[in-house]
Amino acid sequence: MIELISAKILDPNTRSGRPHALSPAEKDSLVTLVRRDFTTRRMKLVDIQQEAGLSHVCTATIFNALVERGLGAYREQFKFILNPASKLKRLVS
Repeated sequence: MIELISAKILDPNTRSGRPHALSPAEKDSLVTLVRRDFTTRRMKLVDIQQEAGLSHVCTATIFNALVERGLGAYREQFKFILNPASKLKRLVS
């Protein structure tokens, strides 16, 4: 009797709790979608959700899946556009 109980507890196939919203294949396709080109990298999460056809998951789930795969959000860095006079001034200084 104890052997049956311990075998049932240690069985890796039985899982309790809520299943994952995204499968690993869906996460991979999401990453390939975002890395496709420059415009998809700048998309908002809602746009990524619509483009990927993942209306059944929250945008926070999409964000967490991207962070899990090594992609994250960052603020775009502002850089001044230099005119020829400014370029020359920087080279001389």
